[in-house]
Amino acid sequence: MSENEKLSYAVGRKIADLRKRKGLTQRMLADKIFTSDKNLSKWETGKALPDLEYLLAICTALEVDITYFTADEDVSAEISAARKIAKYKSSMRKWLSLALAFATLPLFVFAAARAYLPTELPVHFDGELNADRSGWVGELSIGTFVMFGVTLILIAGIEVVNRKFLADRLIFDRRTPMVFGLTLLLVDAISLAVTVSSVVVSYNAAAEQGLAAPDAQPFACVFASLLALIEWMVGCAMFAADRNAIFGFRTSAAMQSDRSWRVYNSVAGAYFCSYSFVFGAVMALLPQPIGEVAALCCALLPLLPLTAIAYFTAKHMLKRGS
Repeated sequence: MSENEKLSYAVGRKIADLRKRKGLTQRMLADKIFTSDKNLSKWETGKALPDLEYLLAICTALEVDITYFTADEDVSAEISAARKIAKYKSSMRKWLSLALAFATLPLFVFAAARAYLPTELPVHFDGELNADRSGWVGELSIGTFVMFGVTLILIAGIEVVNRKFLADRLIFDRRTPMVFGLTLLLVDAISLAVTVSSVVVSYNAAAEQGLAAPDAQPFACVFASLLALIEWMVGCAMFAADRNAIFGFRTSAAMQSDRSWRVYNSVAGAYFCSYSFVFGAVMALLPQPIGEVAALCCALLPLLPLTAIAYFTAKHMLKRGS
């Protein structure tokens, strides 16, 4: 029997003994920590080792301190290493989420500016910044979408590299997440500066040519863009959160696991970010700016359904042992 198998067997035996002393079935304990009884059976029989988050959730559900497991030196070392990895992953997740939160600012700048820009506007300029070609607003925003795509690729690449090294237990310096995050924020800042300058130059050129903006109320575009941006940033914040630290509401025992909260927050964040991005892109590229009623309905009405869908999707994923 290998060292890992011995460790899994020792932890599993302690879980099973304590569960039986508490008078709980595997299904009852699994429900308390929001996993499946199949997963719990694997842990108790030593076929797999529970993640640190699930181990802590088991301690909470069975009303014991983590020292119940750390009395064994091998288990204690394993938990110590897991805590270092969890802390590093949490820091990396926060920095990447922060960079992602600001990556779409240029998109929402375009969405808000739609009420001020004519449908056909100057999109290309010569060396002296004189407009030499007009076109659709989508042509002006191509650079914004390209930069957003580059940012997503960079974030995905960093995450892949990060997971590879973590899998080998090679922990980077604690400043590494900050370096990655600041680099991505610099890319975001460059993208925002390019976007704002292109909008301003195009707007001034359109004014010089006497091109009129659509007959729309600017407040509706700005308001809808701001709401979409807030939803995007809430989604990014949920990616970064370990549990309900941001929102602060009380939870049942079934959602006490950090893993459970990360799955729920990640799913909810994905829903919110996807919707707000599509909403922002549609506002930015529509031939005519969005109206006040449409802005309010599209920005606010989907919030409750999105939250419900995210919750039940995450619950299903957790029950499957994802």
